[in-house]
Amino acid sequence: MDILEHQTDRVADCDPIEQEAFPTSAQGTASAQLSAASVGGVASELSMRPWLKPGSWGKTQLAISEPVWIAICLQVPADAAGKPKGKEKTSKKEKKVRSQVAGAASCEDDAGVPTAATDLHVAALHVLPSMDKILRAAANQASMLKKRDMSTARLFVAFDGQGMLLDDPIEVQSDRDAHAILVHDGMGVIIVPDGGCLRTPSALSVDAIRNLLVELGQKQSALDASRVMRQQARETEALAGSSSNSKAPVLFWKDTDKNGYLSNWAKSTFRLDGQLFNCAEQYIMWSKAVAMNDVDMKMQILSTSDPQTQKKLGKKVQPWNEKKWKQLREPVMLKAARAKFSQNEELAERLLKTYPRRMAEASPSDCVYGIGLAPNDPKAQDSQNWKGENLLGRVLEQVREELRLSHVHPQLECPASGY
Repeated sequence: MDILEHQTDRVADCDPIEQEAFPTSAQGTASAQLSAASVGGVASELSMRPWLKPGSWGKTQLAISEPVWIAICLQVPADAAGKPKGKEKTSKKEKKVRSQVAGAASCEDDAGVPTAATDLHVAALHVLPSMDKILRAAANQASMLKKRDMSTARLFVAFDGQGMLLDDPIEVQSDRDAHAILVHDGMGVIIVPDGGCLRTPSALSVDAIRNLLVELGQKQSALDASRVMRQQARETEALAGSSSNSKAPVLFWKDTDKNGYLSNWAKSTFRLDGQLFNCAEQYIMWSKAVAMNDVDMKMQILSTSDPQTQKKLGKKVQPWNEKKWKQLREPVMLKAARAKFSQNEELAERLLKTYPRRMAEASPSDCVYGIGLAPNDPKAQDSQNWKGENLLGRVLEQVREELRLSHVHPQLECPASGY
């Protein structure tokens, strides 16, 4: 692995005492650990909330253009640890971090090198996997790194997604390295601002990184629960208001708006055709690539959890056959909707509550999947005014009827794939 070879070259120039902190002989260990982190056990831990929107905590298999959550730790030069220069100002963030370790004057790292409590500088960043972006964020957002040190700073991936210290940290020397290593949320990066060698982080630093990752997960869980409660309250209110008029259609458009769970972009994990999908949009775009035998685009669509990116990739499928897709799009959408609601019981119950009202994707710009009218357009309340084919609305009505008749919400069987 090029990254590890680069790291060996750099560490070879370091002082022998500093080298003993992180030996480079077992170069395969770090690669194996990171591989496990992004594919195996760690990924399973982080994918507990695969329906999260971009920017939320816990994403896996990020695309190059997607930001990633990382925990960063600043290694203070050994001769400066615990010895602030002059009367430098202490930022609010630094004061908060230092207050977390109040009462601990100093500690010793694994190599026996004294490390002062003031050496503890940790922060969470949401940033694109790029050396320049990470360093700039550490300087501007976290106020941890001095801008004059950006040209000499070195980056090391030293923690896996669970906050565990790697046996052999990997140096990130280029954007290519960053894209290859920082493939999911929750990894820990140590910044060495003076360009020196990486020392073993103190026990306090390791604990601070782990606590930071746990805190991010807890905050996101609370936000998720609050968001779901608000959305369900809006839906209940809407159903109560329309109970006197059962002919009023159920309109939806964006996944973040009222009735957003009906959108193809709404996060709802399901398994279909031997693959795991995070939303109906991903399955539909993936099916485009499968139908046109575009292997490269098929893999790219599976690699991103952002429905907007999935849609853009779906438009790049080559060679494109519009006639063939017109024949496949409705059956593909029906399979996606069946899997989405049959494998997510809560969504199935919410869908059943809309019976017997008409359903329509109120997208003003879509006259194929939608009706060509916005949800707030008064004309959208009357199906006689609808301008589009409303494929998605009709598919949802069919799935709702199947669920209603079967009375087995999570066990509805989907027809075999035609690919």
